[in-house]
Amino acid sequence: MKYLALIIIFSFFLNSNAYGCENKPFITSQTGDGKSFGLFADAKYFKGAPEWNIASDEPPLSISSAVEIVNSWAESFYQKYDKVKIENIRIQSPWCMGDKVWVYVFTLQPEIDGNPVFGSQYLAAVTMSGELIEPREVESK
Repeated sequence: MKYLALIIIFSFFLNSNAYGCENKPFITSQTGDGKSFGLFADAKYFKGAPEWNIASDEPPLSISSAVEIVNSWAESFYQKYDKVKIENIRIQSPWCMGDKVWVYVFTLQPEIDGNPVFGSQYLAAVTMSGELIEPREVESK
């Protein structure tokens, strides 16, 4: 009976660890005025997300599909800017999700009147199932 209780507790720990970064961002950035923004791996974004073996398979979601998703989102999310272009794309595994869960991380560059607007808070991620992860302000403690 003691071992059954340990197994249950251990399996709960493993499951909560898999989605344990909901309250901590897997990426953070700080703006010039000291505000921090981050991307959080909320469980809702990863339910049913396909696993990906980066060493042997192609990604479940193509880069062009991820670009389409983030461009569509950025157009409505950053409406006050004339346009938003993608500055950088990388593939990252959120630190608490295991080595088979990956996201495309986008760094974005808004423009007003043809002039770039600089700031590290312009970012987003797309899961391999096509879920978009918006940046959120990280509460300071």
